[in-house]
Amino acid sequence: MSLNLSGNTITLTGTSTNGDLNKRVTREGLVLELDAGDLNSYPGAGSTWYDLSGFQHNFTHGANIAWNSAGYFDCTGGEFSGPASNASTWGFQPNCENTIEIYCEMTAFQSNKTFWWESAGSLRAIASHLGYGASGLSYYDVGGGSGATQRISGLIPGLTGEISCITYQNRSVTYPSRRIYKNLVQTIDSGTNGWCPNVTWSDPTPVLLFSSWLGYAYIIRVYNRPLHPYEMAENFQATRGRFGI
Repeated sequence: MSLNLSGNTITLTGTSTNGDLNKRVTREGLVLELDAGDLNSYPGAGSTWYDLSGFQHNFTHGANIAWNSAGYFDCTGGEFSGPASNASTWGFQPNCENTIEIYCEMTAFQSNKTFWWESAGSLRAIASHLGYGASGLSYYDVGGGSGATQRISGLIPGLTGEISCITYQNRSVTYPSRRIYKNLVQTIDSGTNGWCPNVTWSDPTPVLLFSSWLGYAYIIRVYNRPLHPYEMAENFQATRGRFGI
């Protein structure tokens, strides 16, 4: 196998396009794995979406979310609510380093909280609006706010009408520190803006997923560290065949 970093695209050779030769998903630093197509994660009934990471970070949903036996949740304005943002088992550091992978397909844009961790004072420690408002802009905030060292935003093409892997990453030792990828192609980054300020993880507010979000939610994986490009490529190759990406 070999890893190729061509421009802003990550590719992994030596595996088949559907991942048949490589089924390994990185486990180190994995603190949440929800998979609507795995009966161990959602058994087909009830309101609980079970965490496969081993940390039991289970989420529950109410109205306006329905499971489909094709392996996704149809979200029409509800939300998933999980453990407290300050739960020690998340393991996020004050610098908010993380990697978040979401396999999804949006059906329309509106104001939403795609994922939402809060730190002391209800600040946006790690947060995202994916396809927000009429314009469909996407936002990724880390470090407690929306300043130049905390937020990146922009348009991600093809959020509707197709299943995509959207990956968010924040790193504290290299530029650009904040990035958003679609199917391993970098679409938005923070350029040479500095690293985000440290936060205090002490807010008991539940973590939210897909709040007021419109579309189909398949998989979400959350890591409390930045994945190496090779690990991101392995994860993608292990999963993409299921969705024909």
